[in-house]
Amino acid sequence: MNSSRTPISVALSANGQVEFGALYHTFSNYQPNLASDKDFEQVGVTVIGLAPARSALDGALSMPAEVAVIDADLLPDDHELVEVLKNQLVDKVALVVLPVHRQYLAPQLKQLTRIRQIVLKGELTGLGLIHAVTSIGLSERAASEVQTPASALLKQVAAMPGQVDRINALAGTRIYAVAGSKGGPGKTTIAVNFAARLNQRGIKTLLMGFDTPDGIWAQLGLRAAPNALNWFRRPGREGFEASVQRTSFGLDVVLSPNETAESSAIATNDFVERIVRVAADLARTRTDWPISQIVAQAAAEAQREAAPGKIAALIDAARDQHPPYAAIVCDLPPTLGTEWSIQPLLRASVVVCVVEPSRADAMNLLNTVKVLTGALDPRYRVPREAILTVLNRVTDEDELTPKRMMDMIRGELGGWAPPFIAALSHDPLVRAQQVNFGLPIDKRDGFRKGIDTLVDYFYSDALAGPGYRSEAGKSHFGIRIKIGGR
Repeated sequence: MNSSRTPISVALSANGQVEFGALYHTFSNYQPNLASDKDFEQVGVTVIGLAPARSALDGALSMPAEVAVIDADLLPDDHELVEVLKNQLVDKVALVVLPVHRQYLAPQLKQLTRIRQIVLKGELTGLGLIHAVTSIGLSERAASEVQTPASALLKQVAAMPGQVDRINALAGTRIYAVAGSKGGPGKTTIAVNFAARLNQRGIKTLLMGFDTPDGIWAQLGLRAAPNALNWFRRPGREGFEASVQRTSFGLDVVLSPNETAESSAIATNDFVERIVRVAADLARTRTDWPISQIVAQAAAEAQREAAPGKIAALIDAARDQHPPYAAIVCDLPPTLGTEWSIQPLLRASVVVCVVEPSRADAMNLLNTVKVLTGALDPRYRVPREAILTVLNRVTDEDELTPKRMMDMIRGELGGWAPPFIAALSHDPLVRAQQVNFGLPIDKRDGFRKGIDTLVDYFYSDALAGPGYRSEAGKSHFGIRIKIGGR
């Protein structure tokens, strides 16, 4: 593992829920620029300490973060601020945000051993603040690597008392979109059992459904409600918590609205809001156009824009929950042409395409990849490094191996094809297990091993505990890629 590409772990603080929510949203939604020639822009961030109030600050600073962002407004007494910065930053360094009226403290604070940067409130926001944090983190790693080959992050995580804590600290919140371009390959079965197995193995996971009607509730024996409608009708923490069902084995689930009319209305409203926004912009710049032309042009541009709306905001709400989920698994509709599939893709860290070993599915995979990498608005296209494939229902008689399926489509994708990271054998008893609301991973050893291959692909180092490294060059089907953090 290249420590310079491991996300910088951060403890965040801000004065009050509003300021903290905005700060946390900025950090948790940050996507590093892998094409940049600057290291501090290529590395991601992982939030593992949260302090929206003074009462939470001590706990946040006890987390094994590499960098702490400390809002001095949480510590209005100058003496207390200095004492905290002196005594509670034993294993981390800090960027301190000072209010303008207390900037007289800057010279004194700069002398403290663990302070790396002091900024005035409002001086650094958004990307500027994140890049300041990543620059500090990379500098500290470079210094620590002189003394030890282990990264600063892994050294600190190793000191955590529990395996689950170490896993969640390393994993960050990763959002998986489980997709397919047709119904039938077992997409929902893979999504449900992947999420359940992650949760079983100690990675706090949320399963979210985006298809209507939602097939998740039938597999898990849940009620059709409560579901995401609770949040759409009452956005906010309370509305989100009211939308969550918990299974008997401890997996949190948010089902889709399950009513076609309601789902269509939500998607349509998002589309109409985009039309209105684009039309307003056109009306200001195209004063010579008639209203009919403005509306027609706005509709065409809104269709191409694929901007985040309320459905994407639902995923943002899930990611902003505290305590945070380490993984969010999204089960998408079988077609990628609706708001209910496009908007989760705008938030996905990883897209897992589920296919069967057939020529038809190879062509469906090709079409799916073309949509993901080319048809979406350029601002929201899924990088091909984040597109992976699972081969489901494999038998000994199948002639189409993962390699052959990749060879079939790579010619139309510029010599590249999404790697296959797991293959699950066909087991006719999987469906029988689901009829009784059972999890195939609990009863079918072969199926569980296939799902474990998928889990280990993303989390083998974290699950193995401190000091473990995957074997150099270890791969599935000869291919190994790394997915960034939160």
